[in-house]
Amino acid sequence: MIHRIDMSLAPVIDWGHVYPALEDTVRDQLSRYPRLLDRIQNSITFLLTTHRDHAFHGALLRASLTELVSTEDVQRWLGLPAHHLNDSGSPLLSVSRELRNLELHLSSPTITGENRDLLWGKAGDPENARPVNWEITWIDDLDISKFEELRGFDKKYDRNQFKQALDWFDDVQRKWGIEEIVIRAIHEFAKELISRHC
Repeated sequence: MIHRIDMSLAPVIDWGHVYPALEDTVRDQLSRYPRLLDRIQNSITFLLTTHRDHAFHGALLRASLTELVSTEDVQRWLGLPAHHLNDSGSPLLSVSRELRNLELHLSSPTITGENRDLLWGKAGDPENARPVNWEITWIDDLDISKFEELRGFDKKYDRNQFKQALDWFDDVQRKWGIEEIVIRAIHEFAKELISRHC
C-alpha cells in the first residue's frame, strides 16, 4: 500500500520550544490510555536529555523515535485499531517514522551542531525577548538513497513525494534543530491519536 504524502500538511515552523511538554489537554485526554501516554512522554524525555557528545546525542534521538513509533504496537496491544505515523499523509510524521527505521536498521545519525544567536520570549512578542546563544543540532547526512535501502520502501511511498517531504524536513531541522522537529512530530501524532481513540 502506497502512503500518500501531502505537503500541504507540512507545519509552518517560525518559533521553537524552550521547555517541550505535552499540552495539558493532550496529556489529560491521552491519560485514558496510560501505556500510550507513557510512550509519548518517554519520547519527549529522551529529547530533553541533552548531551555534548554527538554520538550519544544520536542514541537519545534513536530512543525518542523508537518510543514514538512503538505507539503503533501499543495500540494493537490495547485492542485499538492501529493508526500509524504515515497514515495521515503528514510529511513530518512520514519522515519521522522512516527516520526511526533508517537509524535502527541501517545507520546511525551523524549529528552536527553550531551555536546560534536566538531570542527567548513569547513568539508573539519578539520586542521583549531576551537574546540567548544556544546550540542547534541536526542530522547532516539525510539522503533519499539511504531511505530507499529500507525494506519495502518502494511499496510504501512514491519516491518523488517522499523526497519532497525529506527535503522539507532537512531544511527545517537545519534551521530549528532536530529536537524541535521531532518534538513537533510527537505533538502532532499525540493529537492524531486523540482524534482516533478519545
